[in-house]
Order: sequence, then structure tokens, then C-alpha cells
Amino acid sequence: MIAALALAGADNEAGKNSLVAGLEKLGEQGRATAVEVGLPLVEGAWAFARGNYAETIRLMAPAIDRIEGVGGSNAQHEVYWDALIEAYLRTERFADAEALQGSRLDPRPTVRDLFRLGWAQIGAGKLEDGAANLRQAADGWRDADAGSPEVAEIHQLLERIEPVH
Repeated sequence: MIAALALAGADNEAGKNSLVAGLEKLGEQGRATAVEVGLPLVEGAWAFARGNYAETIRLMAPAIDRIEGVGGSNAQHEVYWDALIEAYLRTERFADAEALQGSRLDPRPTVRDLFRLGWAQIGAGKLEDGAANLRQAADGWRDADAGSPEVAEIHQLLERIEPVH
């Protein structure tokens, strides 16, 4: 399934169409997961690459819980989870983003997990929780490039809820 992301990023529509045809053929051979999970993820990756986040959600959300059925590594699966969370954030569906991100946290969340969770919480009006997670993310990225999009977003979100006096 990682090929779908590469094809979408490269705007290789012929490659995507070939991948879709292969998944449809697998479906015809009785491998329902190829059609029920694989196709929505391929099409969702394509929508995400084009900035169509509502379509990404429509396609990926029903299939994401079954992603393990299409094979691939946990790292490959994470890319799809991350894309769906980003799509929720970019469409301001903060409660959905928070719920999905929260379900993905393990005992040691990554800095990016904390960043996304904080963003979702602030969007959902949970300012104190969101600010706490964003501060943890900022601390985790304290040595990062100050101009990176994530660090800039953290500062913008925190300034919005904690104006400088």
C-alpha cells in the first residue's frame, strides 16, 4: 500500500490506475479486503495528495481500522493513520482528530503525536489540555528548526490562546 502514496506524491495517475486495477482483480478473486480496504486507502491517498481532505476522510475513515488486513509494516500503516488525522485537522473536525489521535497514543507518544493532539484539543475548545500538549511538543522540538511548519504552528496556536502581554 505504500506504493499508493508514492504514486500520489509523484502524480502518477497511470500507476495509480494500474494499482486500482490490480486491487479490483484481487477482489474479483474473492479477496474482499483488497476492495473494501485497499481501494479506499489508495483513493484516499490520492485525495490527500491533492489537498481534498474531506474526500480523504470519506474514503479512509471507514477502512482505517482494517488496514492491517492489506499487509505492510506498522510504519507504512502509520502513514495512513497520520494522513487521516491531518485530514481531520485541516477540515477542522477537531473532535474526530482528537479521538483518533488519542486512540493512537501508546505509553510513549511521539512529539508529533502531542502536537496533533494539542492542535485538535485547542480546536475543540479544550484550551488547557491543548496548550499543555503543545508545550510538551515544543519542548520535544526545542532543538528543531524554528522555521519548520510544525514549530511555527505550535507558536501560532499558543499565541492565539495565550496572548503575549
